[in-house]
Amino acid sequence: MRALILVAVGCGAAAPVAPVVTPATVGATRPVAIRASMDPFAALGDPIVVASSTLVPGSAHFEPGDSGFDAPPGAMPLDVGIVDEQGTLVRLAVRLDHARFLVWSERDRLFAIVGRDVNVDGTSFGPPVEHVEVVLHAGARVRPLARKQGRTQIRYFGAIEVDGWVPDDALTDRSKRGTAVGQIPTGRPRQLVTPGTIIRGETKWASRELALMANGYNVDIVRRLDDEWLEVEYADGDVLVHGFVSQRLPPGSLHRPHPPDPPPTPISPTDMVPNATCLYPRDQGEPIGYLVGDQRVELAASDRLGWWKLAIDTPWGPTTFAARGATKLELLPCAPVLPPAP
Repeated sequence: MRALILVAVGCGAAAPVAPVVTPATVGATRPVAIRASMDPFAALGDPIVVASSTLVPGSAHFEPGDSGFDAPPGAMPLDVGIVDEQGTLVRLAVRLDHARFLVWSERDRLFAIVGRDVNVDGTSFGPPVEHVEVVLHAGARVRPLARKQGRTQIRYFGAIEVDGWVPDDALTDRSKRGTAVGQIPTGRPRQLVTPGTIIRGETKWASRELALMANGYNVDIVRRLDDEWLEVEYADGDVLVHGFVSQRLPPGSLHRPHPPDPPPTPISPTDMVPNATCLYPRDQGEPIGYLVGDQRVELAASDRLGWWKLAIDTPWGPTTFAARGATKLELLPCAPVLPPAP
């Protein structure tokens, strides 16, 4: 029977009209088509085999056409692997510390990905002031907001937050790059800053905002101009910003994502089940994932003999899969025995 399960796993598997600005979806800005993975389960076990992206969790499905399930409002963006596509849906590999599984979601919930190093212009579309710039590096993930005259308005979230415009052709839908490196050492002195600190294009309170400090806490000091203004730079693997910071002006308002409040009610565990327990979308369905490490889950008998309802916490809240086994103690695996998550 174990051999049969393993075999099943291997087989399972707008036109520019100024000055109108149109709302953008991610799909509208990504000219690159998604190609199917040879083996969806390979995407669960090895993040290198498929391109990666970031998803804003919302409505999702285990199988196209099923009733699906919804994420709570404000669900945090989630790193995923792109496995397949079907119309407006994309199949995604979700890799959590305690489980790995496949879901279908709307393609326009994916972030866009910067395909090449690009200067982020302000709303004027004008050239940057000398020595003042915002550069997003290839691989940075951004949320498209609107389109105008062959450009896309984007918002980048990271150690800093950036709003601006980039050419449509600078965006794609996928990246093979791993996690971006943190702040790059320069040897310059650093200035501690608070969240919301504004990096501006000029030493004036009404000048253009280049970026806001979000999850980062310091900037490099290029030079001290006077008692109030500093010329500064911030650089990491995703972004470079060079501009000016006031030590007196109040902070700006951030748009960074926040976890749902209140958070979704977690599952009430009833049983401990073993590492590599197979997850199915429904009774008699094809395998779509497995648990990582021994896990406490909500487990209840299904209406069909030999099948069980198994619920775990996911970014979509408590999520119910099917599991297979003659008894609670004999749930079938469908993955190599995996080490527990660190």
